[in-house]
Amino acid sequence: MRHRIPWGLSLFVILFAVTGASARQVRATRTQVPPRIDGRLNDIAWTLAESTTGFVYRGVGLPWPAFNQTVVRVLYDDEALYFGVACYEAQAGKIVADMVHHDDPLWLDDSFTIFLDSFDDGRSAYMFVVNALGTRYDAYFTQDGQYIDSSWDGDWKAAAVIEEDRWVAELKIPWRVLHYVDPSDGWGIDFWRNQVPDDESSVWSNLDTNLYKVSKFGRLVGVEDLATGVTASFVPYGTAKRQWNDVEDAILWDDPSLAKTGVWDRFSGGIDLDFRPFPAMSIVGSINPDYAQIESDLDELNLSRDELYLEEKRPFFRDGKSLFDLPLELFYSRRLQDIYYAGKVYGKLGGLRYYLLDVEGTVADKAELTYYRGDWWRERFNANVAALRLVHDVFESSAVGLTAVNKYQRERMTIESLGPFDWD
Repeated sequence: MRHRIPWGLSLFVILFAVTGASARQVRATRTQVPPRIDGRLNDIAWTLAESTTGFVYRGVGLPWPAFNQTVVRVLYDDEALYFGVACYEAQAGKIVADMVHHDDPLWLDDSFTIFLDSFDDGRSAYMFVVNALGTRYDAYFTQDGQYIDSSWDGDWKAAAVIEEDRWVAELKIPWRVLHYVDPSDGWGIDFWRNQVPDDESSVWSNLDTNLYKVSKFGRLVGVEDLATGVTASFVPYGTAKRQWNDVEDAILWDDPSLAKTGVWDRFSGGIDLDFRPFPAMSIVGSINPDYAQIESDLDELNLSRDELYLEEKRPFFRDGKSLFDLPLELFYSRRLQDIYYAGKVYGKLGGLRYYLLDVEGTVADKAELTYYRGDWWRERFNANVAALRLVHDVFESSAVGLTAVNKYQRERMTIESLGPFDWD
């Protein structure tokens, strides 16, 4: 069965969009029994939720109703937001869904995107994408998409199923993965559907050529009496390792005792802490963190004089680092190597976004290289590194910021500091 909007309603949608995208809104319905995230909208809760549709083609100059329509429903409880999406397709056999890995470029597939302006500031938003296979992509962007942090990863769920005349997706976004202000006053929200075979895309609210124009989003309303208390989590770990070493020179080892040949047993442990006193603020600590499970960097051949830029994948440094996305990079966290202990506080208070970090560990020095056995090795020094970033919104779409970075290396008795202002 095809799902179409009558032309009378289509004209209403056009007039509605022309009078202002801000008039569009979707209402979330509280549910006592959360839906099962299996890609099928057969839970009783979905029948009680209000639906919204009226998607229009993106980038055609006029808010023309999309031929293949999309219907969205929103539920919530004290744990999460839930989205039920039905993407109608006249020829379901043409649906393209090839990407199967998290954070693959899902815009190359038939996909559906949710934008959530949880700070309701008209400038920044979370981005949750799912394709017709249920593969996920997520990111966080600021300044209307000028800075997109694709390394941001949230713990959310999605599932999708291709049916006879549509593909269906369900998403569960826990409140704990978001930083946000009180949703009872409403948030900015928008939806974007991408259709690969017909090279078409449709949007729900934002008619601007900039897909990330947060001020053109619609409104999410209806979320009330949300129980958001203090949350805390900790993850301890322990490791045991037996190491065989046949390198007698100590130059490659932090511990000179490892220069002797033989077998050593090593035991280690640490803990990661995450404390959130308010929904818009996080306090994170880490002692001797273990990053053995983090995806390794791809091998690259560098024939230039400039060092390679490596993307930050460690969760401690990755979360919240979008504030440091500047044309001139003043804080490069990948220079921080072995971490002894670290702490940070980040979030938003009114129009002020803040990020404070302090790390004790080893730093890979860009200038200090040692040649050994046919290769160059970067020297590491014990150091304390502190970084502060403050950004305050001014006017309609501008911001003024302050960045301060301090590095203290005990062995070389050096202190390096900088603290410039910037305007965006």
